Amino acid sequence: MDSLTLPDIGDTLHSIAGLSPAAQLAAIFCLGAIVVTWIWARRPQPGPDAQIVVEALKSTAQAQVETAASIAAMAQQNELIVSEVRGAVAEMRVMVNAALATIKQAA
Repeated sequence: MDSLTLPDIGDTLHSIAGLSPAAQLAAIFCLGAIVVTWIWARRPQPGPDAQIVVEALKSTAQAQVETAASIAAMAQQNELIVSEVRGAVAEMRVMVNAALATIKQAA
């Protein structure tokens, strides 16, 4: 709508003047309807009111708090898993060293 050029008003009125009186009234009515439609289309569109925005922000904040708590719990679980893996690796080292010592003694 912003790129439409305005028609030549004088030429439009001259064209309407050549019509019959009933056609002139119909043309003026149609032009008026077009102008009203154009103005109506350019009105500001209603957006969300402040209450809806505040509720959405509260919901987002609550979700972020829950996500942070979930991530903290997962971090604690990961720390426990890491400590268990380190213990298992230490046990494996002891067993491998014992096996190597046995092999060296046998050789």
